[in-house]
Amino acid sequence: MADADAGEGRLRRNAIVMGATWALMAPFNSAVGAYSSLYFMELGASPLELGLIHSSYLLTLAVSRLLGGYLADRIGRRTLIIPMTAVYATSNLLFAWAKGVSSLFVAAVVMGLALMYQPAIGAIVMDSVPKGRRGRTIAILNTASEAASLMGPMLGGLAVRIWGLRQGVRILYVGGFAASSASALIRLMLVETVPRKPLGGLRKFVTEYLSALSLFRGPYGKLVLVESLSLSAYGAVWTFAQVFAVKYVGMAPELWGLANTLTGVVFLASNILWGHLADRFSPARVISASNLMGALEDLTLATGAPGREFSVLSYLAMSSLHTNYPAYFSMSASLIPPSHRAKLEALAGLLMEPASAAFSAVEGWVYGLSPRGTFVLASALHALSAAMAFTLLPICVSGNRDPS
Repeated sequence: MADADAGEGRLRRNAIVMGATWALMAPFNSAVGAYSSLYFMELGASPLELGLIHSSYLLTLAVSRLLGGYLADRIGRRTLIIPMTAVYATSNLLFAWAKGVSSLFVAAVVMGLALMYQPAIGAIVMDSVPKGRRGRTIAILNTASEAASLMGPMLGGLAVRIWGLRQGVRILYVGGFAASSASALIRLMLVETVPRKPLGGLRKFVTEYLSALSLFRGPYGKLVLVESLSLSAYGAVWTFAQVFAVKYVGMAPELWGLANTLTGVVFLASNILWGHLADRFSPARVISASNLMGALEDLTLATGAPGREFSVLSYLAMSSLHTNYPAYFSMSASLIPPSHRAKLEALAGLLMEPASAAFSAVEGWVYGLSPRGTFVLASALHALSAAMAFTLLPICVSGNRDPS
């Protein structure tokens, strides 16, 4: 019993380490995220190129995650996470040093390659979180990082106000490099959750992925399809919302940052609530409800017009009231065998990132024709994902059991 308690305590440390490092990186990631699209345009990117830069990052990430998922299940989660966190830190410097559109493309590709460790992150947290508490636990971890990220938009707004948009965002990227480098050191405390196995050759790589791919024929494949539609809508909206708010509606950049911070306070409470709902009720219904709310908030943003800042503020307020990630995490952990967790996370990304990349490119073209039409299209995609979650996903799967 003592050994079991000690083992559980060591695994609990993984959740604490991940929560702490997410919180450390969150302020700079949030600050950069609030102004990155404006920064890219300041360096000469058109709306179409803005969408293509985002697409290049997503496509690179989708491919790199395949290798990362295989490595995480073979050589271990910890072994992959630590060095690639350091590479991710370096990619922030590439964005800081960017001189034009071509260097932004390079930075986006390097960041996508570095994040091959993402499947390992999801797997090590799933391995370490107790059954029946997955939704709440991931919600608490996310809440810690969200709380830290609240200072991000204000930090970004202050940097832009003092140094101007271009120099201010460069400084924020350097801050992101420092925070990510420190996180790589802290993650040395992680505990490995899978035994190391020989890498094998290309044949082993293909065989294991084919074995994992068979699980997509069941409810997990439907879950990934629903989530890919939802993420495509969210990604496209966030890419263009800041440009729409500042360039089209006429909102001051400082007000955009402040509004993001204030609505983020509300999200801290709603995040834990939705995590509790995921554990208490069917994750499928929680996902459907969250996506339906996403469709409504996209339409709210689409009503924006020059001088109508209220539409943007209403969109931000509505977006803070829901999240489907705790339900998705809980349902995924229940449907995926532990030995395939990292690979299936990678395969899910292989579907999600190209879908989101394609939709971002389309939305970049649509934005050039009709800025408000961008959000109407995203609303339709959110509504479709809500309907599919309600009709296709099994309502009996919860975080209270693991697959046999």
